[in-house]
Amino acid sequence: MFRNLDRYEVGAGFFAIILPIVVCLKWDTGKGAIIFGVIVGVISLYEILIKRQLDDKKIEALQEERAKQPGPPPTSLDGLPQKGRAVRTLIIEALEAEKEYRHQDAINLWKQIEIMRDIGDSGLCAVYLNMASLYDDIAEYDDALFYAHKAEKIAKTLNGDEGKDFLAGAYNILGLVSHETGDYPAAKDYHEKGLKISEELGDESDIAMALGNLGSVYMQMGDLAKAEEHHKRALEIHERIGNPLGIASDLGNLGLVYREMGDLPKAEEHFKRALEIHEKIGNPLGMANALGNLGLLYQYLGNLPKAEEHLKRALEIDEKIGNPLGMANALGNLGLLYQYLGNLPKAEEHLKRALEIDEKIGNPLGIAQDLGNLGLVYQQMGELQMAELHHKRALEIVREIGTPPEEASILCNLGSAYMLMGDHPKAEEYHKRALEIHERINNPLGMASDFGNLGYIYGLREEFDKAEKAYIEILEIFRGIGAWPKFVLTSENLAIVRLRKNDFDGVAEAAREGIVVAEKLPQMAKELEILKELLEKAEKGLAESQS
Repeated sequence: MFRNLDRYEVGAGFFAIILPIVVCLKWDTGKGAIIFGVIVGVISLYEILIKRQLDDKKIEALQEERAKQPGPPPTSLDGLPQKGRAVRTLIIEALEAEKEYRHQDAINLWKQIEIMRDIGDSGLCAVYLNMASLYDDIAEYDDALFYAHKAEKIAKTLNGDEGKDFLAGAYNILGLVSHETGDYPAAKDYHEKGLKISEELGDESDIAMALGNLGSVYMQMGDLAKAEEHHKRALEIHERIGNPLGIASDLGNLGLVYREMGDLPKAEEHFKRALEIHEKIGNPLGMANALGNLGLLYQYLGNLPKAEEHLKRALEIDEKIGNPLGMANALGNLGLLYQYLGNLPKAEEHLKRALEIDEKIGNPLGIAQDLGNLGLVYQQMGELQMAELHHKRALEIVREIGTPPEEASILCNLGSAYMLMGDHPKAEEYHKRALEIHERINNPLGMASDFGNLGYIYGLREEFDKAEKAYIEILEIFRGIGAWPKFVLTSENLAIVRLRKNDFDGVAEAAREGIVVAEKLPQMAKELEILKELLEKAEKGLAESQS
C-alpha cells in the first residue's frame, strides 16, 4: 500500500502516528487517548496516500490530453512521480503549462525537476525527452536536438526494456526535428532505428507511430508509393489494436498523400473519415485539423464557399478550446483563401491576426510563415516594396532557426515578387536558389515547383529551349512519383512551349502522352479537351509543312 510513497511522505505519516502516542504516554492520558491518537495518525497517513493517488491520476489525465495533441506522443513519466511530492507538484504544473501552450514556462519547470535530487537516470531521461519535445514545438531546433541527444546517451546506459523504450523515444524526436529541418535521410534513419526497437519490444502502438513518421518522410522525399504503404501499415495496426485516435491520424496522413498524388476524391474520403472519428471520440483538436485539411482541399477543387465554411469551423473550434497554434494556422489558411478570392483587405486582416498570435506565443516558424503570406498579399495589392520587406524578414527568421524547406519556399516568394517588379534576372536567381535547396534535401515536389517557375520565366523571355528543358524535368519528376494529374498539366505546358517553337512533332508527342493519362482521370476532363486541341493544331501544322 505504501510502496509508492517517498521516504519523506512515509516519515511524515509515521510521525503523525508516533507523536500522539508519545504525548499520551508522557502525560499518562490513558489507553483511550492513546488509541484515539493512533487513529488520528493513521488518518493523516491515509490522507497523504490519497493525495498521492490524486496527484498520480491528475498526471495521468494530463498525459492523456497531451496524447490527443499534434506532435510526438507524451514521454513516459515512470520513475518520476514516485520520487516525492515536490517532484509530482512540478510535473503537474509543467503538464498544465503545456496544456495551456505556455511552452517556456513548461520548459523552466522541467529544468527545476532536472536539478532535483534522487530523480535517477530514468527520471532524467524522461525530463530531457519532454524538454526536447517542447523545444521542437516552438521550433527551437538546436535545443531540441541537444536534449534529445542527452536522453539518447542516458537511455543507452539503462538496462532492459526501459532503456530501449526511452531510446526509441529519443530517436522519434530526433527524426521529427530532422524532418522539420529538411534532413530527410537523417529523419528516415532515426525513425527506422525507432521502428526496429519498437518491433523488438513488441509495442504495436509505437510501431504504428514509427511507420506513420516514416510515411511522412517518404512523402516529403517524393516517394508517394512508399508513403502510402507505410501509412496503410500504421492504419492496419491501429485498427487491429482498436486505437481510434491513431486510426484518424493515419486516415488524415493518407489523405495528404492522395492529395499529392492528385487523387482528390480519395483525399476527400479519407479526410472525411478522419473527421467522423474525431467527432465520435470528442477530440476537438483532431476535428479542427481534419476540417482544415478539408478546407484546403475544397479550395484546391475550386469549391470556395465550402472551403471557407470548413476553415471557419476549424477556427471556431480552436478559439473555443483556446488553442493558439491552431488559431494562428486557421487564420493563416483563411487569409490565403481571401487572397485567392481577391478580398485583399480581409486577407491582410486575418494574416495580421495570425502574426499577432504567433508573436505572442513565441512561434518563430509561424511568424516567418505569416510574414511570407502577408508578402504574397502585398504582391497582389501591388505594394511590391512592402512585399519584398516581409519576405526578407521571413527569410532571416527561417535561416536563423535552420529550416531549409521554409527557406526554399520564401526564396520562391521573393522570386515571384521580383518577377512582378520586372526584374527577371533577380527572379531567376531566387528560383534557382530555391531549386538548389530542394535538390540538396531531395524534395522532388519542391524541385518540380521551382522548374515550373523557371520555365514560366524562360517562356516570358522567349527562351523556349530553356523552358522546354524545365518542363521535361517536371514531367520526369511527376512520372517518377505517380502524380498523374500534375503530369497532365505539365504535358499541356510543354506542348504549348513547343507550339511557340513551331515544333509540331514535339507538340504531338507531349499532347499524346498527356491524353493517354488524362483519359484515365475523370477530374482532368477540361485538360483532356485542351490537349486534344493542341494535338489537332500540331497535326494541322505538320500537314501544312508537308504540303
